[in-house]
Amino acid sequence: MNQTQGCEPARNPIATDCMRFLRRIRYLPQLLRHTVTAGWRDRVLGLSAEAAFWQLLSLPSLFLAGIASLGYASRWFGESTVNRTESQIEVTLARAFSPEVVNEVISPTLREILHGQRIDIISVGFGLALWAGSSATATFVNTITIAYGMRDQRGAVQSRLLALGLFLGSIAVGVVLLPLLVLGPSLVGDLFPVGVRAGAKSFITDAYYPMVVLLVLLGLTTLYHLAPPRRLPWSRGVPGACLALAIFLSGSIALRTYITFILDQNHAYGALAAPIAALLFFFILALGVLLGAEFNAAIEQLSPTLLHRNSGARESRWHRLSDEQTSPKGAGGDAGRGVDSGGGSGDG
Repeated sequence: MNQTQGCEPARNPIATDCMRFLRRIRYLPQLLRHTVTAGWRDRVLGLSAEAAFWQLLSLPSLFLAGIASLGYASRWFGESTVNRTESQIEVTLARAFSPEVVNEVISPTLREILHGQRIDIISVGFGLALWAGSSATATFVNTITIAYGMRDQRGAVQSRLLALGLFLGSIAVGVVLLPLLVLGPSLVGDLFPVGVRAGAKSFITDAYYPMVVLLVLLGLTTLYHLAPPRRLPWSRGVPGACLALAIFLSGSIALRTYITFILDQNHAYGALAAPIAALLFFFILALGVLLGAEFNAAIEQLSPTLLHRNSGARESRWHRLSDEQTSPKGAGGDAGRGVDSGGGSGDG
């Protein structure tokens, strides 16, 4: 007997983790259902519309202030980089506006802002952008806090200051990354010395869009890490960031297809389509971010890191999910205190 026990192979930690992961994958549909239920309870649709409004309101002033700041940054990026950025912006805006508007309004305005050292545009633009942009960020912060059930653990002033800090940080990162994103992989490769330009272009072309996706995931995960009053491990924000990116990409593709179809049917709708499409674009972005927060909160509820750190307690909650979904009381008040908490049970 002892000899038989002694011959038992030792468990591989990696295999054990893989088996645990596969067992938990079975509960993904219930987890997604709880995410949608909790999002409905927390008014995610209305808050997404609120965040979309503030984002759209901050966009013109932030765009002008960012372009004006880029003109001052030409000493670091080089005058040629600024000129290329200007040309690429004109090409991008030409897809949404007529050639007359681009040549008579947009191009002269861009040229004056980029090369005219307009400190007044920077100051007023950033002032308006800080007010509207921090309001959008505050909506994200407050909703993420509500999703984690920590609403009463941070005051309104602290939430606003945190939102302002996150918005300023995003602006600082955006000023650095904007030329790279606007120029694209081919033009970014031209910035390298001639000796390594060919290899750099090949590498940047292959890694450009994966790096953009990675940067977006890093930004979303950092937002999910910093927003709650009691911060969770940074890696806990990765699942919600992936879900948010998936919602944003799928929604953007659907929106682009719909707008293209509408414009093909009647070009007269073009003037109305641009602002509506921009508002819907920001709505999809906000909806993805907030549902990603609800998804992370659902994972934290099932597999806590703050209160239940031993694997047995975490595993029991995952098994409890299966029991609650199959029990006759799963749709009633008892299940509402578990995984399906708040899923419409409070109004019955």
